Amino acid sequence: MKRVFLTTIGCLFFVLIFAQNNLLEIDFSEYTEKDNFSYIYMGQGYSELTVPQELIKEFNKIKFVKVLTYKGDTKTKEAKKFVQDIKSSLYHFKLILKLLEDNGEKTEIYIESKPSIKNPKEKFLEKIIIREKEKEISVMWIYGKITDSE
Repeated sequence: MKRVFLTTIGCLFFVLIFAQNNLLEIDFSEYTEKDNFSYIYMGQGYSELTVPQELIKEFNKIKFVKVLTYKGDTKTKEAKKFVQDIKSSLYHFKLILKLLEDNGEKTEIYIESKPSIKNPKEKFLEKIIIREKEKEISVMWIYGKITDSE
């Protein structure tokens, strides 16, 4: 009985970890095909095309960058739902910067660091940048690997 209980707890633990990792992915995929939204995905190899040779090693630590942008009236129900959906997915992230500008533009940066299951010295860092302007809302999701020495 004890073994069954421990196995169940272990399975729930891994399900919760993987569910948290995929929350933001669900929100991005919900909006990528809608009108007024544009989506950009840059995988690990993009740095070889766009980054100077001396910086490629650092940029190769980034696994991906995803950008989802809404263009239109940011006061509509759809725009407000978009921001609400993204922010509700960030409950386990830390807000590290909130910038409110005089012209009404707003920028928020959230981060979360997770240890690697394979190598405890490695950590994966997720950074979410939300930028709200009068006629545009952009969400940038950066995911990469860092080590203890960094």
